[in-house]
Amino acid sequence: MPLSATANTNAAATPAAGTSALSMGSLLADMNHDIRTSMNGIVGMLELLLETGLTAAQHEYARIAQNSVDTLLQVIERIVDLSLLESNQFSLTQLPFDLLSEIQQACADKASAAEEKGLRLTIAYPQTALLIGDPVRLRQVVGILIDTAIRVAEHGEIRVGTELQVDAGMGKLRMAVHASGPSEAGEQLTSALNQPLLTGIAALKVHGKNAVELALCVRLARLMGGSVSVDCSPRLGANFRLLLDIPLATAAIAGLRMLVLADTPERWQPVLASLAAEGMQVDTATSVMEGLEALRAAADKHAPYRIVMLERTVGGMQADMLATAVRNDASYAHCGLGILADTAGPETYRLLREGFDAVIMPSMTPIALMNAVFRLAGLATRQIPATSDASGKDTEQSAENLQGKRVLVADDNLVNQQVAMRMLEKIGCKVDLALNGHEAVDMHRTRHYDLILMDCDMPQLDGYEATGQIRRLEGSAKHVPVIALTACTTEEERDKCSAAGMNDFLSKPIRPQTLRDMLARWMPRALQADIVSSDVAGDELEAIREMFGADFAELATLYLNDSPPRIQALRHAADNRDAQITAKVAHAFAGSSASIGAIRLSALCSELEAAAKTGLPEDLANRLSIIDTEYARVSSKLYTLLG
Repeated sequence: MPLSATANTNAAATPAAGTSALSMGSLLADMNHDIRTSMNGIVGMLELLLETGLTAAQHEYARIAQNSVDTLLQVIERIVDLSLLESNQFSLTQLPFDLLSEIQQACADKASAAEEKGLRLTIAYPQTALLIGDPVRLRQVVGILIDTAIRVAEHGEIRVGTELQVDAGMGKLRMAVHASGPSEAGEQLTSALNQPLLTGIAALKVHGKNAVELALCVRLARLMGGSVSVDCSPRLGANFRLLLDIPLATAAIAGLRMLVLADTPERWQPVLASLAAEGMQVDTATSVMEGLEALRAAADKHAPYRIVMLERTVGGMQADMLATAVRNDASYAHCGLGILADTAGPETYRLLREGFDAVIMPSMTPIALMNAVFRLAGLATRQIPATSDASGKDTEQSAENLQGKRVLVADDNLVNQQVAMRMLEKIGCKVDLALNGHEAVDMHRTRHYDLILMDCDMPQLDGYEATGQIRRLEGSAKHVPVIALTACTTEEERDKCSAAGMNDFLSKPIRPQTLRDMLARWMPRALQADIVSSDVAGDELEAIREMFGADFAELATLYLNDSPPRIQALRHAADNRDAQITAKVAHAFAGSSASIGAIRLSALCSELEAAAKTGLPEDLANRLSIIDTEYARVSSKLYTLLG
């Protein structure tokens, strides 16, 4: 064939190959979705089975089946990852992470495999350093290199050495994994690693290697801007090397401006000092007026604050009231809003659900603190949990409040419905089931739910559109948390769920502990517990008195005269089963209560309004009783303030 014809043929083949790779990537992604959906029933039922009264032998059989399923899922995910890499559809996240922690975890994951083969695993750990990159994929690459070294080693030891050189905001990672003992010719293995995907996998398979994993390792390293190499000697063994340049996390936050509004800023001095030491400019204000003036001055000088941190109360005002003042001014729209808290308890989660971006606590590890700052400053390319350093005790306490909570599960797969229902009932939740998006929207319209688990891929009306309809029905009222259930695990899927109005993301197959943690994060506490646990309302009312000065007496008297008829109107509407009037009166009462500083009473009325818009809630009598109790507390405090 003439040279020109060969060139033309190759040129024509290139776009065809690209199209083929894209098609294969999409096909395998679809297969992954279908397989994970089917596996959800197997994994879920095995998890539930292991919690029943099995004999020792039965428990061992179920455990082996569970481990086999986990291995199968890992193989499927690696094949899909490879196909996405080959078709340029793979994306890396950019998050702060601790290099030492990731290397330690990767080595710990492989320690038992080395021990089973009689190999000694020795590790020279790097210095602690906060970097920016994809920690999950870095750990995966390191793990594959160690696993490969274990496979090729006949006896002796596996040595892992890591060095990080820091220069001008960048870290140069140099890692070597050495397998002692006789090994294969370096030329053969190196050649296989550098060949096209399928040819390389075939060559690696001939040499008895974990072919798919090694091919994935090489391509992930390239995508991260690094490289993987190997040299082997029958006498000296095999050396696997990873070279990678990774930016330092501290370089990304240097120069960021943070304003802290706190009655007692010295309480937070250690954590604020650590941020200042990394190059952030941290200013403090001890009153609301001082803080708002600082925000305005910074905006006027075109040097705005990127982050505003608030104590739960500042000058007697609640953090959510301050947040509203900041959010309502377009000049501060770019600011990340955070909470300063001693612990990440239920009240902190409530504030996070209602618009705050993250919480900062004195007990946070450096990496958890860096994650919070990245979230607040909008620097991360993937959603970071707002409280990534919460204690297990807080999660346990939140889980105790799940008893009796009502959850709607929307999924067209009957097996998946049963898995979710059994797990939720075991926790103590009440469960309703919907087979498609239309049913989910209708059920939300007629009944109050504490949380909705929404499958994304359903017939007639999918989970994305169903969530959109639910959000439109809710309007400005309080939103019920909607958690996406999906077998697709890509970042694009996460973004799609977020754009649809979903609050969080739960990938199939579902694990009981993961489900418990998700519910504990998003489900609010029982209303009764929320009210009687604190005496903050008095502080809020006193703050309003100071704000209005001489006009406070007139305002309070007007509220005290106006409120009893509103409560009576609520009772009358409830007795007549009139949801529309109930919602209307609750809305008006919420507004007047907020104006006087009765924030908790206002929130109770807003919740009743939201529930009544979709029909009278089943617990209406209990809600009205709680509103009566809270109004009695508010009115008593107001009369005391009036003297």
